[in-house]
Amino acid sequence: MSRMKIKQVLFAILGAVLIIIICKDQYINHQFDLVKLWLNAPKEKFIWTPTKLHSVQTEMMLHFASQARRHLVRFAQNINTLSLQNYVNSTLSDVSALLEVNENMFRSLEEKFSSTQIELKLQDVVHMSLSSAMIGNDRLPINTDSQRELVQSYREKGYYYFAEFVLKRCEGLKELSAKHFGIMQPLQHVCKKLHKLQTEIAKEMLEEQIRQQMCNEWNKQMSRELQSVVQHDLNQYQESPQCNSTRILTCLHELRTGFGSFIHRTHTCLVAALLSQRVLVIDAKNPSFIPNDFESYSNLKHRQQWPCSISNSKVIENEKDFELYASFKELTKHAKGDGIPNPMEIPSHLANKLISFNKQPSAWWIGFMAEYMLGNDTLSRIVQDARQTMPFSSPVVGVHVRRTDKIGTEAKFHALEEYMNHVADWYSAYEAVNGRVERKVYLAADSVKVLDEAEQKYPEFVFLFNKTITQYSTDEKTRTSTKMALYGIVQDTVLLSRCDYLVCTMSSNVCRLAYELMHVHHGDAFNRVVSLDVDWFYSSIIYTAMMSHSYPVYREISFKVGDVIILDTDKQSQVQEKGFIIGKNRRTGQVGLVPKYKIVEVNVQRQYPHQ
Repeated sequence: MSRMKIKQVLFAILGAVLIIIICKDQYINHQFDLVKLWLNAPKEKFIWTPTKLHSVQTEMMLHFASQARRHLVRFAQNINTLSLQNYVNSTLSDVSALLEVNENMFRSLEEKFSSTQIELKLQDVVHMSLSSAMIGNDRLPINTDSQRELVQSYREKGYYYFAEFVLKRCEGLKELSAKHFGIMQPLQHVCKKLHKLQTEIAKEMLEEQIRQQMCNEWNKQMSRELQSVVQHDLNQYQESPQCNSTRILTCLHELRTGFGSFIHRTHTCLVAALLSQRVLVIDAKNPSFIPNDFESYSNLKHRQQWPCSISNSKVIENEKDFELYASFKELTKHAKGDGIPNPMEIPSHLANKLISFNKQPSAWWIGFMAEYMLGNDTLSRIVQDARQTMPFSSPVVGVHVRRTDKIGTEAKFHALEEYMNHVADWYSAYEAVNGRVERKVYLAADSVKVLDEAEQKYPEFVFLFNKTITQYSTDEKTRTSTKMALYGIVQDTVLLSRCDYLVCTMSSNVCRLAYELMHVHHGDAFNRVVSLDVDWFYSSIIYTAMMSHSYPVYREISFKVGDVIILDTDKQSQVQEKGFIIGKNRRTGQVGLVPKYKIVEVNVQRQYPHQ
């Protein structure tokens, strides 16, 4: 063996030993934290401690903010147009405000925020329990512990969207400067430099995220622990029917929907059934989507297979109806995205532990309920079949390309190159940490043309897909009426969720569902996905402002620290502005663009009857 090869082998061994030491150290620390969390009293809150990823993220974003301010100040010296001056000054004000909130000042931020009064009202969320004692209470205050958790969540995610905000402001400046040829060139130069810097930062952060994910066994263990708890709760009510005593909730599907939408709408029913301690039964008025062997794909029961005769059912129109008609054997609830109750509320007995390891607890909660609906046997069978028929193993990146439905109405067209650029970036970061690997991509699409295009344009990647299933999905008539098409979309969704990284468009229900399932499998999937259009959203997401927005520009709204911001779900899926949400400031009534780096999602909790 040559001297060069011996050196390469030694370096490889040393690298492997170093990774093992790092992972072992983090794993032991995580295990110690896990033991503390479970042994401590239930009311004791999880204490956030910064990790290397958080420190790197903070350092990178502050560096970006510093560079952005330097370039924008220099650019502002050449502006003599009032509208442009106001736009640049507004952006500089926001950049400067971010620079003031650094790691050394988070303590003062927490003190300031803890003194801010945040009150959710009944038009924002529903009651915290089904008890009639709560009826008439018009406020749901965020207490001190909840405020502390919001600050901790902001520490983890707050800077994540800042670069997108600045780059969006750059695009706005370009639009305003279109007729001012003298400043267009220097502006383009500034925006190009900031975009390059953002790309470099994203690369370094991606590498650090991958290093952290290599040691995430603690997250997975915590996720499995909570799954067992909820599984036990669900099994108490979703047992085999006894016609004389079983109380049921019928989930009425009246609209023809795709698979992802069907699961999300059914999720609202399953939460309602769990809260009202009833067995859930599916009734689809448009049976073309539900095949005869529906129960082989799901833990849920369908009206056609229900053995008990039911009559005199009462329709639930609001949450009070659950108590009003509690004595009825059967209740009926329409399957809607904005469910009764709010499907975003996480069970209070899970909240402390869930928040300790997951950055988007509502996504984990929805993902677990979806996994329960599909059934562990179905999931295991799909993954096992995939591993037998294709080289489906880690590392693998999932890509979901939407082509045939809702393009132009709910979603914009995105070329395959846009997806594959992110795939290439992830593999470059992965190989920087782990060395060269086979670049596998699980490609799910509703068009066969996409599969052919991928193999022709990107021979350096190994594409995994089922072309026969995709052919059924291409035709909108067969995708909801054949067993093969249904199995195909279930398979695609499950396998996408089992990938190491996911590239898709969150305007799609399938993409969002795969991401939600990903949380359950990995424990935390917040850094495992990139969306080409909007960020993950669901009905009734509530945010609160961590920083004020005093100088809004075109289509943005103003808000103060502590303001409650309600996501406008319909507009969010259509407008698709990266780094922003379309929200309503409850205090002012204004509706418009809200920078995501200034707000944080409120994890609303609900007490369940079996706690």
